[in-house]
Amino acid sequence: MESIMTTTVDLYLTNSRLRAEIPMLAFTRLSDVLNNIPGMFLHAALLGTGDASSGGALAADGLKRDFVVRLQDLLFVCPLADGTSGPPPSSAERRDRLQQRMVLQLDGWRISGSLHLVDHVRWVDFATSVNTRFIAVTEAVIGPPGGAEPIVCPFLLVNGARLSAIYEQAA
Repeated sequence: MESIMTTTVDLYLTNSRLRAEIPMLAFTRLSDVLNNIPGMFLHAALLGTGDASSGGALAADGLKRDFVVRLQDLLFVCPLADGTSGPPPSSAERRDRLQQRMVLQLDGWRISGSLHLVDHVRWVDFATSVNTRFIAVTEAVIGPPGGAEPIVCPFLLVNGARLSAIYEQAA
């Protein structure tokens, strides 16, 4: 019997954090999984739950339980290991990207980090184009609502449908 590849992530909702194992389906990148889910819900295995504003311990009873979460309710997803990368893209698939330090606002959360843009685009056009996708942010510093301790995440995927504002980070 063939085992299904999974990746472990922290799923951040407005007031909670869920540690989950997500099946990779036929994809090698987590962004491809999240951007190609049929329907409105992500199905995964729940490993633990916790407070969204802290990067601390999660309550876990050692059991994997099936659960679903509505994609619309996810703010961002932080992979816990870099086990989701496949072979590097061929030179025909690769384009030079402009790394841009940005601030993204999501329901009281403030994420500063780098977006990797293909071209210079107006921010209204960028926000419109990512409205239905999860976008990659690297070197992220996550400011939870209420001034809690920032959370550092080297790579995360932000739900473009939850963006309230996006702007360039001051130097």
